[in-house]
Amino acid sequence: MSLLSLPIIALIAFIISLLCSVILFVLLARHRTKLAVYASQSQIQEILVSDLKSSIDSLNVTVSNLSEQQDKALTENTLVSKQLEHRIKLLQTQNSSQEDIIAQLQTDQGNDKFYSRAIKLAKRGADIDEIVIECELPYAEVEMLISVYQNQNK
Repeated sequence: MSLLSLPIIALIAFIISLLCSVILFVLLARHRTKLAVYASQSQIQEILVSDLKSSIDSLNVTVSNLSEQQDKALTENTLVSKQLEHRIKLLQTQNSSQEDIIAQLQTDQGNDKFYSRAIKLAKRGADIDEIVIECELPYAEVEMLISVYQNQNK
């Protein structure tokens, strides 16, 4: 090897090492850029996770409030339902009493019709057998009606 070839080899080695340094620097810069991107994505993810956690907490509070309102409404509805059941029972009792009274009045009115008819017949002078048959009243009652009302006409 000649003396001239040594500086050329050294120069080539220097250029090669310089090129390697530039390549390494570019690769390092790219790597740093990727790391910065990953770091910013990680920060964005942390922010999103934090926002999601606060949204979840807010939703939990809302659900809790709605649950309390639902419990209050259910309690109120149960109370109103019990009051309405009580009122319905009272109305049913009153209705039953009124139906009994109406039935009694109808029965009494039916009997009154027989007595009214018997009194009219007695006033006209009908005999006991005729009144007993037409009005379906006991013989003794018809006798009493005749004695009272035929005596009034005389």
